[in-house]
Amino acid sequence: MANPEHIKIVKAGPKEVEKWYKSQPLHAGFDLTNADLRKVNMAGMKLYRANLSRANLKGANLAGSLLMAAYLQEAYLQEAILEKANAARADFVGAWLDKANLRNTYLDSVTFGNANLVEADLTNANIRDAKFIYADLRNAILDGVVMSEMGPEGWVIKGVRCTHFYIEGARDASSRRRVPAKGYLLAGEFEDRFKSRQTIEYVFENGMPSLGPAVLDLAISQANLKNPKADLRLLDITARGGIPRAIIEITESPQVSKEKALALVIATYERLIEQLQSDREKLLDKIPSNKMLLPAVAPDTEIPAERRTTPLSLERMAQYWGGEMTAKKLKAMIESGRLKAIQLNRQTFVFDTKYLPAEVINKVKS
Repeated sequence: MANPEHIKIVKAGPKEVEKWYKSQPLHAGFDLTNADLRKVNMAGMKLYRANLSRANLKGANLAGSLLMAAYLQEAYLQEAILEKANAARADFVGAWLDKANLRNTYLDSVTFGNANLVEADLTNANIRDAKFIYADLRNAILDGVVMSEMGPEGWVIKGVRCTHFYIEGARDASSRRRVPAKGYLLAGEFEDRFKSRQTIEYVFENGMPSLGPAVLDLAISQANLKNPKADLRLLDITARGGIPRAIIEITESPQVSKEKALALVIATYERLIEQLQSDREKLLDKIPSNKMLLPAVAPDTEIPAERRTTPLSLERMAQYWGGEMTAKKLKAMIESGRLKAIQLNRQTFVFDTKYLPAEVINKVKS
């Protein structure tokens, strides 16, 4: 539940919020979990690193607010105003943003997995490197959005409106390229451009070994050599319900069967897993070094239940740790064995409390 004192400060307005941040450690953030903030005016308010998970923000005014690295999982933001807000690296997994105003909002590297953005207005929003896996954007407005070269993956965009968009190669406006260069897209053209990319979820009922994610990535690379038109990509690996699940993206066409492409990947993966058991060194030589730090996705078996933290990103753990700790330092500690953690997906880890300072454990215990 939310901290009652934090709710009181937020409702008091930006001046009280600013005063609170100045009195707190560098990585502090409000705990507003499950808070009822319907139609509250938080325009221009500093809320970075705030935990707004499952908070009720229906119709709230967050225009121009600072939501960097905030947690808004499963938050209710229907018809909320987030125009010109900075929500870089924020987590909106499972959030309800239908009919929300996200015009000119900075959403670089935001996670929108399973979020509802039906009829949301993202005009001129910067969605570069944002993750929209299974996000529902039906009938949303995307005029003038800024995205990276590859574009978002795994989103539902039926009926979206987009007159034009921008591709940004690097994080500066000078690298932006307008699409189309002149004029506007025809109705449905944006949807047609992206709809051929489909996602598949494969459940590993028997679990995954510690090198499973890296082996799966290798299997997908080998499958692409045999069927390049499928253009398979591993988007994510999660452990929902304690069972490893891979989310794979594919370009479906008359020449490419989704079922046959997946069957090829799984057959290749199973063959490589057998090779891992019989000739581990030979297989490891085939896996790029940057894919090696991909731990198992079943924390129930890798870390005793009584020593598991809640799922956290490296950035969030660094905030709880405090001092001069950073996500980069935590990653180095994991690689060197000075800290034990299991990677659930590309951003989330479960840590072993045995390796954590005493003052951090109570903050992160599951």
